[in-house]
Parts: sequence; structure tokens; C-alpha cells
Amino acid sequence: MHCPAFPRSLFSAVRHRAFMLLMLVWGLLSCVAWGVAQEPRLSWAEKMFSARQHNFGTVGRSQDVEYSIDITNLYKETVNISEVTSSCACISPSIENRTLQSKETTQLRLKLDTDRFSYQRSVTVKVRMNFQGGSERVVLIPISAFIDPNRPAIVAPQPATQEAPRPTLTWADKMFSSLKHDFGGVARGAEVRHSIEITNSNVETVTITDVQSSCLCVRPEVVKRSIASRETTTLELDLDTLAFYGKRDATITVTMTFDNSNFTEVRIPVKAYIRRDVVIQPSSVEFGMVTPKETATQKIQINYAGRESWTIREVRVPNPLISTELNLLRRTGGLVDYELVVKLNAGVTEESLQEQLVLVTDDANNTHIPLIVRGQVATEFQITPEVVKLGSMQVGVETKVSFAVKGRKPFLIEKVESDSNRECFKVNLPPAERPIHVVNMTVTPPDQPGPFEEGFTLTIAGRSAPLTFRAVGTIEAPAGTPAPVEKPETSPAVEGTPAPTDAPPADTEKPAGEVPATESKPDEPATEAPAVDAPAAEPPPALEKVPAEPAGPAVE
Repeated sequence: MHCPAFPRSLFSAVRHRAFMLLMLVWGLLSCVAWGVAQEPRLSWAEKMFSARQHNFGTVGRSQDVEYSIDITNLYKETVNISEVTSSCACISPSIENRTLQSKETTQLRLKLDTDRFSYQRSVTVKVRMNFQGGSERVVLIPISAFIDPNRPAIVAPQPATQEAPRPTLTWADKMFSSLKHDFGGVARGAEVRHSIEITNSNVETVTITDVQSSCLCVRPEVVKRSIASRETTTLELDLDTLAFYGKRDATITVTMTFDNSNFTEVRIPVKAYIRRDVVIQPSSVEFGMVTPKETATQKIQINYAGRESWTIREVRVPNPLISTELNLLRRTGGLVDYELVVKLNAGVTEESLQEQLVLVTDDANNTHIPLIVRGQVATEFQITPEVVKLGSMQVGVETKVSFAVKGRKPFLIEKVESDSNRECFKVNLPPAERPIHVVNMTVTPPDQPGPFEEGFTLTIAGRSAPLTFRAVGTIEAPAGTPAPVEKPETSPAVEGTPAPTDAPPADTEKPAGEVPATESKPDEPATEAPAVDAPAAEPPPALEKVPAEPAGPAVE
């Protein structure tokens, strides 16, 4: 059997087509490989952004335009965002949370200013970020927009809805000076406290039975739980900046009652952002016990980790007696250290000093960092007791009393003077300097029976302002002096009735030996003392009856 021969021309054609197909496949693979090679590799920071560019398109004048980009930490380490800037003022970038834990997400908000700018805008937003103590990367996000000044803003029509009624405040809500609080941005380790006054404007006594917080980051405390009518207490809110950080939201619940049967809850939302990149040591400025003439100085360390250009622009001081000095200690490798010197000048008169300094930084968000300043102002000198008790004294009989004068340092008493010209006091002053003086005073009561009171001025050597105190007592009449005749008690005069008189009748004989209180001279006509009408006793005002309300106590 003979097989037909395979045509050589056909074989050549098949081989040529296979070769061409192979070349085509090789060319396609080369193109793909070249395209992959040309695509830029993303840094670890760029992979965290949900978008790395944005075009607002064409927008109208005064149109409200905003866009958000999610930033998610895909890594195990903490990521810090140290800087967010824009190459043009037409774009305002902002970030809520600049410290991202693993798997945590924040938002980069881009707001376009369509009021001051027009036409084509090409902007670059720069975001600088780094690992905790690690490498730093910069992400550049191009933004474009065309603001048409002749195009009106597109405003979405709002559905016609009625305004929601405002919530009605309960009797308990009305007692609080504030029903919410935002601590703002605070430094890690700083002592932060806020006070809310609670005033009882009701007739009944109000009792606070319970105070709770939904988060351990805020510790609530009430100074006094039983509040009488017209009385005020304080709700203290302490923020724990050591055990917690980042954004913190808490709800303070205060339970109150006025009759132990009607209980009302007051809920106070509290917000705070505890920064991890700023640490303050110690947590507050404590001057301790000082005198009005004394000066005191305290030093605070402020440490920042993140942006190397971070700067404290100013320190705001509300009290003119407090001065500050800010010294830059280090600025390198993303670390910035400051030393804040706080000085308390002489002249403080308050018994308790509590102020709040504010550190103003160049951060885009959370620019203000509060810092508490405290101190106790001790009295330089103290007289004990403030009112010297003389007791019951006899006319002409000497009475000896003593009082103490205390000081923080040894001092000398120069003199003790009475405010009047009655020369009935003698004082024995200690001759040497000592921190405590016991002063002995001798009083010879004058012939003036009745209540006795005298003011004194005590002068201390080297002190321009003197000290003052008072002495009170009673002087009894000498033996043998007839006691004054007590007038019979009478009822208040009634309108239309003549006032009674205590003068005896004209024909009543004067008892023998009795000396009249007033006697006219022989050459002068007797004058009759004008009769004084006794004022009618005013009855107390009637108390209005307040109707009982089942929902709350009666309000004055």
C-alpha cells in the first residue's frame, strides 16, 4: 500500500504560522513584564490610604465641598501622623486622630474653600507619618478642582420637616451649671480636672444617691451629697491620662431624689482626646504651702515625639502673679523637649490658689494643652483667739486675760493699741523674737455697766500692715446700786389706741430717798421729755403654700 507524500509547501506554511504565534505570545509577555516594571512600588505609608488622589471636578461659588480619605493602620506597630499640610490655602486638610493603633482607622478630611478662590486649582496635600520610634515616610496626594465663579452653588433641597422640639429639662437638670463637657486635647500624664456646680433651687433638700461613669477614664466625685435649699455643691471630673489615651467618650450618670421615692437621673456626656505624643512630668505645678510675701518656683518637663519642627508658640497665664519661662532643651530625631519654669510672685492673697495654664502649639488640631497650677497660701501671722473673751467683770476690779500670736518665723511685737481713748488696758509684751508669743493683758473695767467691747491694733516689727483683734465682755454694776425698775410687758400698740405712758400721776408722792433720773435746775423751767411711741410689732410674713408636684420638688 502506498501512502501519499506530504506536500512540502504545506509543511512550511504550518511551521511559519507556529513561529509567528510563538513570537506574538513572547511579545505580549514582554509588554506585561515591562508594564509591571514601570508601575511604581507603594511605600508602607501609601498602602494605608484608601485613595491617593482626588478631583473635585467643577463646583460653584460658595459651594460647600468636602472629601474624606480613610487612613488605616495595616501593621502591628503604632503609626503617628506628625504633619498634615497643603500647598494651597484653598484646601484645608485635617485629621481627627493622629495616633493609630494596629487596625485603627482615621479620616483625612479635605475641605475646599470656594469663597476666596476661583478657576483651576491644583494642590498637593502632604502627610508625614512614622512608626513609634521608627522610619518616617511622606505621602503626597494631588488634588484638583475647578471653581466656576459664574456657577451658582448646588444646594440639595432639604425636605420640609418640622423642627424637633427641644427636650424639656427636668428639675434635676436645672440644678447643674453645665450638662456636658469637652476636655479637648490633653497631654499624656497631665492632671486634668473640671468642676460642675450643682445648686438646689428647690424648697426640699435634694440627696445625690449615686454617681457613676461609663468609662474608667473619667472619675466623678461629689463634694457633698445632701444639698439643702439654696445650697451649692460641686461635681468634680478627673481625667485619667496615664492609663488611657486616644479619643475618649464617657457618660456621667447622677441619680438624685428629694423624697426617697422619686428618683431622677442626670446624664452628662464628657469628651476628651489624650495625646500620646506629648508627655508632661510632673502632672501639675504644685507650689505647696506659701505665704503672701513668699516667691516659689517649679519646673515642668514637656516631651514630644513625632514632628521635629513641633513648637510651643506661647504659654497663656490667667493670673498676673504667675510668670513663666519656656526653654528648649532638645530638637532632634523627631523628639522635642522643653523645660517650663513657673514662678509664683509675692502678693497672693487667696487662701487657695488654683489656676490653669494653656500651652499653645503649632499643631493643626488640638493646639491647646492645659496645665493645672495649685498652691496653699498660709497666713503669715495668726491671733488665737480672734475674739478675746473678757467674761463678766466688776467695775474697778482688774481682769487678766491672755491670747497667742503665731507666726511662721520668729518675730517681735512692737506695740498693742486700743482703738478708743479709754486707758483701761495694760499689755505685757515679750521682749525677744519667737515664733509664738503669749500676750498677757490686764483690763480695769470703767464705771460703765453693761456690754463692753474694744478693738485693738497689734504692730509687728518689720511688717507694715498691722493685725487687728477684738475683746468683748460685760461690766456688772457695783454692789449697792439699785437695780433698774423693769417696765411691765405690754402688747404692741394698736392703730387708733393712744400709746401708754410710764409717767406716774401728778398727785403721786415721790418715795423718800429716791433720786429722780432727771431733775430741773431752780433757775430753768422744767422740760418734759417728748413721748416716744413704741413701734408696733410687725408680724412675720405668711409663708406661701407651694403645691406638691409628683415629678419634682417645690421650687422657690
